[in-house]
Amino acid sequence: MLIVVPDDNPPVMAGTMALERLRRLGEVQLYNSDATDPQVLSSRLKNADVAVNIRGRTAPADRWRLN
Repeated sequence: MLIVVPDDNPPVMAGTMALERLRRLGEVQLYNSDATDPQVLSSRLKNADVAVNIRGRTAPADRWRLN
């Protein structure tokens, strides 16, 4: 299972027990830059089984286009 944190900036997940718990569930891709651009967000989430959206500035799920 691929778990993606598309926008851990500033970091709140990196180096935490929460991240370690996610890693027990599957492969984790953690991005340390913003994903406010829809194309960037789509690229990061393209193969994700789970998205952990922790930033209010990242577009809500109903606007994600994962083609």
